[in-house]
Amino acid sequence: ARDTEEMMIALMLAAACSGDCKVQKQFDQMEAALVEAPVMGTMHAHAEGAFKGDVDATIKFTDETTVDFKGEVQGQQVDKNWEHATTLELRDSLLIGLTRMGIFHNLVNFARNRPPANIEGGVRQALQPHDFAKAKGGGIAYKLRIGNREMGDATIKFDPKTKLPVSRTLVAHIDQGEMRVTETYDLKRVK
Repeated sequence: ARDTEEMMIALMLAAACSGDCKVQKQFDQMEAALVEAPVMGTMHAHAEGAFKGDVDATIKFTDETTVDFKGEVQGQQVDKNWEHATTLELRDSLLIGLTRMGIFHNLVNFARNRPPANIEGGVRQALQPHDFAKAKGGGIAYKLRIGNREMGDATIKFDPKTKLPVSRTLVAHIDQGEMRVTETYDLKRVK
């Protein structure tokens, strides 16, 4: 009976893991560290291929979420500010969205006067990272599924001390073709 119980536990753990379990645990720890306390920082997003953009942003998550960004999206110059009271859903929409898909898609939403994706909640169910592996050159490689659609391949690197992300690359397969988005982050805890 003990062997059967141990085997059932091992099977359940394997089912909850997609790819390299140790790497997936690092990814989960990075996400937990990112949302556990208020953060602020600067970011740069560069997109090429089917959708183009080059945007610098400053973001601050405290009681109020503030995003200031400037650059170019699809040939249009943008220089905007977006503010909203911080809710758990908003925080997750932007920060979990950042780890899984990046910040660029939400900056595009802001440039078009739209709210961030998944602001109503459910970002963890909407954006599903899977098939985790160690990335060549360091970091975490994974595939991203949105709903029932495979959307692309990503690599994210994080600071081993703070567990906060420092860079990511996403090769997305969108209806218009392939898009490559490279982002860098300089995030710090708000004291």
